[in-house]
Amino acid sequence: MTQSRFFTDFDRFTGMMKSGVPFALGRFADGEVALMQGRSIGPETQAGMVDRWTAPDRMTLVGQTLLHCLDMCDENYYCAISAPTDSLTDYLYLHNRIKRVDNITFANLWINANYTRMLDFYQSVEGAYVICNHRANRDAFPFHVRGLFPVPDDIVNWVEAKGIVIDEFWDFRIRGEGHTIFVAAGPLSAIIVYMLHRLCPGNQYVDVGSSMDEFIHGRKTRPYMNPGSHYAHEISKLPPE
Repeated sequence: MTQSRFFTDFDRFTGMMKSGVPFALGRFADGEVALMQGRSIGPETQAGMVDRWTAPDRMTLVGQTLLHCLDMCDENYYCAISAPTDSLTDYLYLHNRIKRVDNITFANLWINANYTRMLDFYQSVEGAYVICNHRANRDAFPFHVRGLFPVPDDIVNWVEAKGIVIDEFWDFRIRGEGHTIFVAAGPLSAIIVYMLHRLCPGNQYVDVGSSMDEFIHGRKTRPYMNPGSHYAHEISKLPPE
């Protein structure tokens, strides 16, 4: 039986990271789609209660910039999107807007049935930069953190007030290229990946989503993190699977 692309894509991208191949991968799922459509994200949602960000019922700077991210056509820039098996509506919305549809993969690539594999992969990483929530402790990660760049809570409204401020994440450029940068900054993650890739394409910029939450927050934040949950065995599928 042919192995699911959900697993082969995981092997492909983690293999690229191990080999030092420069690339960028930004994730676009339900929260990003809501922002791109100018829909509100309330405090009663998972984003509000767990991830600590909300959004007003209008187009925001984050939403506008996420739309620009879909226009990138670089050969080594990948959009990880909701699969039809996750949300057909979100899949069609994203697929119809991406300029380079041959460079798509799964928004859930690092989680669900791949989560325990991702934890094993993190154990094998020798060192990386991390851009994530300001509560993170660099000693909690299973690999050497070469640089920890904090982002605040309520990230969408923070960007609305401050504008897109990426400069504070740029100083690792002076250390050369060939680095891995993990980004776990909520809906700002794909934007950081996009902007830093444009600025310095010789690194690996990987939007890892909630797969780092146990290191960042010191607790399980999603049902898939519980091996007994059905989400822990869920496999996303993209056409023509």
